Amino acid sequence: MDLLAAKERGLDAYMNRHKLDAVLFPGTTGATIAAKPGYPSVQVPGGFISGVGDRETPDYPLGVTFTGRAWSEAKLLRFAYAYEQATNARRPPPGLTAP
Repeated sequence: MDLLAAKERGLDAYMNRHKLDAVLFPGTTGATIAAKPGYPSVQVPGGFISGVGDRETPDYPLGVTFTGRAWSEAKLLRFAYAYEQATNARRPPPGLTAP
């Protein structure tokens, strides 16, 4: 994928078409998509997932990635902070206590 496709025909076009300031992706997908054209992204805790593949599994942490336009780092940090405060998804691992 070339830079033109990644940028002008990719995220820029999508964000313009839908009038978005940022896109929210599950896990690290957004960071991967954003890296080639040089878009900023920030990942925060998004919650936990269990029962992967219809099996009993422990809860695994799942992050969410906010990806934005070039030079939108300040806006992304505000979005990510607001999301963290609203969801309170961060949970310490079992056996770890805060000082």
